[in-house]
Amino acid sequence: MTFNLRIDNATVITMDARRRELRQASIAVNDGKIIAVIPRGGKLPTAGKVIDAQGMVALPGLINCHTHVYQSLIEGIGYDMHFDPWNWRFNFPIASQIGPVDAEVSA
Repeated sequence: MTFNLRIDNATVITMDARRRELRQASIAVNDGKIIAVIPRGGKLPTAGKVIDAQGMVALPGLINCHTHVYQSLIEGIGYDMHFDPWNWRFNFPIASQIGPVDAEVSA
């Protein structure tokens, strides 16, 4: 099978049970999906494009868990302002009054 993309020589951070780091590994990608991770020395499949990722790290996608769900309650208020005046005029005064019930409703 020929893959669309193969990324070679990367340090691959896995999400397997042992959280392995595979040095100088390859990643085979087809149609935007990772099909295989090949440890160093493994048989490399052919690919339409090959990227040399020597000195680079490939890791799973990260999720931004930093949220301000309560701000859904003030959506649109003062959004035409720059951040700092908006923060002092609207965000801080309103956020300081938000209680548990408000937080639940906003979520």
